[in-house]
Amino acid sequence: MDNLPAGGPPLGDRWSPKLREGGLPAEKPFEPEVIEPEIIGAQPPAPSLWQQIITRAAISLSIGLLGILLCGAGLILTITIIGAPLGIPLILAGLAAIFIALIVLFSGGNFMTIRLGKPRVRHWVLLALLGQQIFCAPDCRAAQKVFFTTQDGWKLAGLYQPPKKDKPTAVLVHGVASVKGEWDKFSSRLWKIGFGTLAIDLRGHGESTLGPGGKQKDFKDFDATGEWPRMKQDMEAALAFLAKNKISKKRAGLIGASIGANLVSQTAASNPDVSWVVLLSPGLDYRGVKIIEDLPGREIFIAA
Repeated sequence: MDNLPAGGPPLGDRWSPKLREGGLPAEKPFEPEVIEPEIIGAQPPAPSLWQQIITRAAISLSIGLLGILLCGAGLILTITIIGAPLGIPLILAGLAAIFIALIVLFSGGNFMTIRLGKPRVRHWVLLALLGQQIFCAPDCRAAQKVFFTTQDGWKLAGLYQPPKKDKPTAVLVHGVASVKGEWDKFSSRLWKIGFGTLAIDLRGHGESTLGPGGKQKDFKDFDATGEWPRMKQDMEAALAFLAKNKISKKRAGLIGASIGANLVSQTAASNPDVSWVVLLSPGLDYRGVKIIEDLPGREIFIAA
């Protein structure tokens, strides 16, 4: 995140719940070009539950058999007394291999989000998945890399994970000199409760450096070109991408950090159907991107 500008402190106690005239003018809706994720950069779907179980079982069985053989060889050497110095390390290595086999068997997956069917299968699968949670396995789903185009011609990159049924989707917006990857851990937590996510690289950042006319551009030149305020079009394009994927603004929320928080406030002001916003370290004015303080009818969370 970038440092707060000299123009003023974070929003803090200057936040006003009263309505204020002004704000951003209403914008004409547009239909940006959207490149479907399954065509460009889409990652293959995560393996099924049974594929994960069979793969882990095969790997853990191989490692476990190796551990048993090492323990057996070590035990034989230890009994012969002469080979005791070598037998004890073999036994320890065998026990370690068996322990690793158990970890492999119980790793991966998400116990809280899998629904099981047949009762005869349920008991031993539940036991295996309970072991996964004991070992704190991460969420196994992978976000799709997607690309979409803004109204003024920037090609933006994002990481998209669809939501579960009836769950909202969060658009995640980074700060200056950062990238969409800063949201990875936070995104995985949202996935576990069923939320969808769309983390984007703002123009001039990360993989979003292809500007109008196919020219490569970097955010380091934005102070001179006055490009920062135009980033609001990146937010509009992100919402249009969600709409293309049948996610309405009412089912979308906006989360931004630093200049991303100011962009979120501006986007929410011109899109009243967006139901909630999260502003992390907003400023009164970041490089010409001003905060919009009055967002009536919205759930708002602010943290400095």
